Amino acid sequence: MGGDDAQVEAKALMPGAVIGRFVLLSELGAGAMGIVHLAYDPKLDRKIALKCLHASTPEQLPRLLREAQALARVRDVNVVTIYDVGAVGSRVWLAMELVEGQTLERWLGATRSWREILPVMEAAGRGIQAVHAAGLVHRDLKPS
Repeated sequence: MGGDDAQVEAKALMPGAVIGRFVLLSELGAGAMGIVHLAYDPKLDRKIALKCLHASTPEQLPRLLREAQALARVRDVNVVTIYDVGAVGSRVWLAMELVEGQTLERWLGATRSWREILPVMEAAGRGIQAVHAAGLVHRDLKPS
């Protein structure tokens, strides 16, 4: 991606930009695969998390879209609900349940007993198990 393309791409992800039907409000975080935004769904009048995955090659776009669609079929209390998926340009986006609160990294920063930590780790493990049962692998799992 050239300099001009990168500037256009960055501007497309600024607050106020619209992806699908969702209005970007702010950035929540970024990882190796993409950026997660706080967004607004005007159709359902609610805030959501919108994850924008970047395909580094055009061939990756269909694979990312298939993986997003497969993830949307996972139903588990320990896995965020996917509301919608789509593609714009070189990005696949996932509109998903917004989970408010603090990161696991921050939560674990406080002194905790094993009785507090164990149920949280068990729930995370069950979520990963549900994703694996659907034939998917979470490639970017981290406490942040």
